[in-house]
Amino acid sequence: MDKWAVFDMYEFPAPEYARGRVCIAGDAAHASAPHHGAGAGIGVEDALALCVVLESAAGEIRAGRRGKGDALGAALKVFSEVRHERSQWLVRSSREVCETYEWINPECGQDMAKGFEDVKARSHKIWYFDIEEMLRQLETGFDNAA
Repeated sequence: MDKWAVFDMYEFPAPEYARGRVCIAGDAAHASAPHHGAGAGIGVEDALALCVVLESAAGEIRAGRRGKGDALGAALKVFSEVRHERSQWLVRSSREVCETYEWINPECGQDMAKGFEDVKARSHKIWYFDIEEMLRQLETGFDNAA
């Protein structure tokens, strides 16, 4: 029997990605099993999200509308709020899709057609993510942050 370790954050998810001016992203926030092959891509989405909110914070600081601590805290809070659901979904789905690959998913069993549809639906959620909508949520969230 072959065994290999899967190190992810499934059992102990980060409840949030930011507190004050401290933030975690990528694998530090949501390490996932490799079964989707999407962990690094979700981390790149995090990097884009951080760039957007930090750029907004820098603009507010330069314009004198917010102090550094307030602007950075607001930016990181919005990052956490916008990114948490999708990235935690990936952690859970990577574990669940493993069951499909190993023919032990209770909804698919050993039915290859059901397994294919399960993997396809999960993959499409990753591939067809609306980046523009994420950017809109980040910008709106930061603009509305107190």
